[in-house]
Amino acid sequence: MRTKYQLTRNRVQLQNRLEALLEEAHIKLSSLVSDLLGASARRMLEAIAGGETNRETLAALADRGLRATQEQLQDALGVCQELNPVYRRLIKMVLDEVASIDKRIDQLNQEMASLLRPHEDQVKRLAEVPGLGVDSAQQIIAEVGAIAATFLPRSISPLG
Repeated sequence: MRTKYQLTRNRVQLQNRLEALLEEAHIKLSSLVSDLLGASARRMLEAIAGGETNRETLAALADRGLRATQEQLQDALGVCQELNPVYRRLIKMVLDEVASIDKRIDQLNQEMASLLRPHEDQVKRLAEVPGLGVDSAQQIIAEVGAIAATFLPRSISPLG
């Protein structure tokens, strides 16, 4: 859980770095999408990193549900026609690093689910507490144990 937490922090830092990089390159995508690493934005960024220069083609990669209009996206992506190749490589590097972190987080999620399978009922019950979710419940159980024996008086502790 601690490794997952650190990876999640690293991902947020990378997202912030990507946003700063895009601002430096005068690509105003972050003002038009809610998640810079969401599906639409990622498709557009991957195309930019891959060398795409046509703003209409880039804007067309957005999901239909995106609030931004095609015109707004085209305006934000217009600078890609003369974007320095260095920015393309830097965007590619950040996207590759995010993909690597996402893959490791997925692996950790699978491992945690496997390890906590015997305590699935406790995770579900704890996740029902307002303000907590499955991730929080898993983290609590991973830290204090499924029966929270640390907090039980010695006389009723199952460990004696």
